Amino acid sequence: MLKPGTWLLLFTFTFSIADAASTTPNYWKCNNRIGGTWEFATAPQACDANSFGEDQTLKHRYGVQVLDLSVSRSAERARYMNELYAVIRDAADYYIRRRKPNVSDTERQAFRRAILAVAHQESFFSHYRKSSGAYKLMRGDFGHGHGLMQIDDRFHFVNIDKGYAWDLVGNLRLALEIYYQAWEQAAKASCVSRGSNFQARTRSAYSAYNGGPSQICRWTRASSWAANDLGFFDKWTDRQWERYVSQPNKVSSFNVGCVVDGGESCFGDDSNPTVTAFLGISNEREYACAKSNSKTSCVNSARDLACLSAAGFSVTGLSASKTIAIPSGASLFDRHKLCGAMLSSLAPVGSRIETVKNVYLRETPGGGALEIIQSGADLDVLDFEIRNDAVRSRYYRVIASTGKIGWVFGASDTANSDLIRINDSKGGERIVKLGPALVAMSGGVNLRKTPGGERIVVIPTGTRVTIEDFEIRGRDNEVYVLVRSALGGGWLYAGRILPTMTISEWIKMGVQ
Repeated sequence: MLKPGTWLLLFTFTFSIADAASTTPNYWKCNNRIGGTWEFATAPQACDANSFGEDQTLKHRYGVQVLDLSVSRSAERARYMNELYAVIRDAADYYIRRRKPNVSDTERQAFRRAILAVAHQESFFSHYRKSSGAYKLMRGDFGHGHGLMQIDDRFHFVNIDKGYAWDLVGNLRLALEIYYQAWEQAAKASCVSRGSNFQARTRSAYSAYNGGPSQICRWTRASSWAANDLGFFDKWTDRQWERYVSQPNKVSSFNVGCVVDGGESCFGDDSNPTVTAFLGISNEREYACAKSNSKTSCVNSARDLACLSAAGFSVTGLSASKTIAIPSGASLFDRHKLCGAMLSSLAPVGSRIETVKNVYLRETPGGGALEIIQSGADLDVLDFEIRNDAVRSRYYRVIASTGKIGWVFGASDTANSDLIRINDSKGGERIVKLGPALVAMSGGVNLRKTPGGERIVVIPTGTRVTIEDFEIRGRDNEVYVLVRSALGGGWLYAGRILPTMTISEWIKMGVQ
């Protein structure tokens, strides 16, 4: 069980390990709980994984790291242990090399062994399993411990609620940060004779990992936690996991280091080492580009490479080491037009979708749950995200009726979602509302023949207009509205949606 600590966060991650204590009840968000056995991969107990993350994301990222309870247990356990061992091994090695670039091979191997022993002590290498078609996440200690490294929701509530402990590598990252800082503290602890005494150092780091920084030498004295320290030492000594790992040099199914660094495009096709896409620049704007024979096509950003893939380009990797000039004659596509043309089931930004069933509103695409949105709710689409995976999974950033903003799963190439329905009406009430409006920007706004095109006249501040249509363009989801006014008709720039909404600074909608 990963207990609280006062560690200083030194590594740049998307989460903080500092978290206030919580009075989380036993088996919090532990739906449809099943039992288990004290064997590798099946430690008790497990609950629905989708309380903290999208099953679609879990399957895409970690499908081979899921233990399937419907098949032969011995063969499936052997397969699972090889897959999970490769992830833990690579994560431990990558992490300590990132923190200590000149780490000795002896220390690296000692750190790896320690992390493997922690995974054994905490969960018997248990994280995901599949039971009766449902994905489950291992839960221990009356449900308070989450997953592989048993991140405790009483002391890491925020990170767990956001889905970081649900994610396999996210769970490891949290634990690696805590254990590494204990590892460094242990090198100077009074109960460790020298930093190179890796046996004592490992035991001290685990005492601090399990009990907090003040317990760095707990293993040397009798205490109520002695069984934990002795149990950990037995596992570290015996290395029982090695009896279940027949392929210790197996290559992981994804780029573990990429995920440890917080990368989003590290799985499936995205982790293929063959680079066919690159970042390019034209007129001081950056694009993501791909080549097919002599033809180069580009779209607004790397997160839209799935749309180039749908257009027929073999996008299997991205070179982001530098940005190069885009060749003359290249096709520069707007993300909204290209993605909309290639993926007919995509709900455009500024439109409205309706929930057909209760759905989770999540902090990130496929990430931690914020709340449940009831069936029949109208949601305004602020943005879309398309995974460059085999089925191009679609997610939408939306505004809920509560005003809360988050992401919902939309569809994929193989399955239209039964969770949402695209509304055919034009415009969402909380983004662009057709009808009367008032120009708000100080100094007025240029009226143009086309969005961003030739200027006709300046529409002064306070002028009443009627919005008849709109277009969303560019990586920041810039808004252009087609209006009628006393000075004529045309297009006005009306702000952007990303990274923050600025529409109200340009135009006030719904004003008579």
